[in-house]
Amino acid sequence: MEGLPNVENNKEIIRTLRKYLDDGMLLHGSKTYFEELKPQQAHDDDPSRIIGKSFAIYAEAHDIRIPIIMALFAQDKPSVDGWQSGYSGHGPSEPLTISGTNYTFSPGFIYVLPPNQFKIEETENEREYIATEAVQPIDVIPINPSILNEFPDIVYAS
Repeated sequence: MEGLPNVENNKEIIRTLRKYLDDGMLLHGSKTYFEELKPQQAHDDDPSRIIGKSFAIYAEAHDIRIPIIMALFAQDKPSVDGWQSGYSGHGPSEPLTISGTNYTFSPGFIYVLPPNQFKIEETENEREYIATEAVQPIDVIPINPSILNEFPDIVYAS
């Protein structure tokens, strides 16, 4: 039936994304479809963070939940001034906490990216994969919010 989430398709998407990570690829989530990803200014309001604020393309090498969340985040009520969304977690084996104001989830895209165009930016506690030049995706996979039902370890903060 049209409009209902395809649970089997979500499971296949997750298997595909995990396989790409196992093969050494990187993942990036976006609301918008692009033929080529171009660097953008990152927005992180946490003053304690040293990295994660570059003009770059950010990608994930270990946790498929992060690009999924980034692809799905959207503003809930356009009439409200502004919105925020974010996540916190310490790796794919730990719960991921979602928080924010005036946000919802809507369809987006996961980009599969070649690792050779990325460098690692890190501190003692954080590691980011960034590219400062445009990157051609290997694959682009559309997703919808029903995929979140496959992750019982995602916690939604109030």
